[in-house]
Amino acid sequence: MHADIQPNILHWLWLHNAMSTGIWAAFAKYRQIKPLLRDRALLRMCYDASKETLELCRLRGVDLGQYGEVTTFKLPFWLFYIYSIPTTKVCSATQLMRQTVCSKPKSTMMRS
Repeated sequence: MHADIQPNILHWLWLHNAMSTGIWAAFAKYRQIKPLLRDRALLRMCYDASKETLELCRLRGVDLGQYGEVTTFKLPFWLFYIYSIPTTKVCSATQLMRQTVCSKPKSTMMRS
């Protein structure tokens, strides 16, 4: 493990607060991910607010190109929305697919 020392901690803080404030504002309404993801209008508004605050960071001198995590907000909203699906759902779907594809049903297995 190594320390992640930022060359300009003030810019790093501005950037990360700008990216998360909009999403946390939406999360404050529902306090759960599933209902939040169902409210596309609110999620869209918060996504746009985060993009707007990132632009303010850029205008204040933050080089957004130095931070890879900003690419999430360069996506079109529909792709951001798909990307926002909780990891647990993706993992569950992956596990289900593995079970379906990798394991043969008992009825099709050869009997000896």
